[in-house]
Amino acid sequence: YKYMGKKTKFSSILEKCPLDSLLRFHIHTTENTLYCMGAQSRKLKRNMEKMRVVVDCSGFYVGLFGKAAIRFLSNVASLDQKHYIERLESVFVINAPWSLTFAWNVVRKWLDDRTREKVQIMGKPKEWKPVLEKYFDRDQIPYCYGGENRGPSARAFAVALEAEEEK
Repeated sequence: YKYMGKKTKFSSILEKCPLDSLLRFHIHTTENTLYCMGAQSRKLKRNMEKMRVVVDCSGFYVGLFGKAAIRFLSNVASLDQKHYIERLESVFVINAPWSLTFAWNVVRKWLDDRTREKVQIMGKPKEWKPVLEKYFDRDQIPYCYGGENRGPSARAFAVALEAEEEK
């Protein structure tokens, strides 16, 4: 699960953290996910090679999609397609505003057809909750998204979402 806060500004982030560092962090989180998948494979005694990613875009706004964000996202897409071939099962973009359709039309050009088909963009909870429940066990879905997961990551998402709602 990934969340974009309403105050996210890639240009400000890049002033404090170079693009190369952000890309290394992306590699770190991807490698950590793969490590966890390996551990889960051993535990379940079956091979788990692909990941599903959920991106909450409730904080998305057109201004977020500037040159800095485009540069970051195009680099991530390139890295993932070169080094994590066929690791992505699907991406579920939830709480997507209409403006994301515009951004998607730009981003999708960086992706090959096979990758593009793995992306689902959904707006309201009535649209995405059944989809998440189809692909994830309820104990894997953070409680702030209607699931039962109350682990540290789920609590972090809930705190971020609540902070956004209070503003």
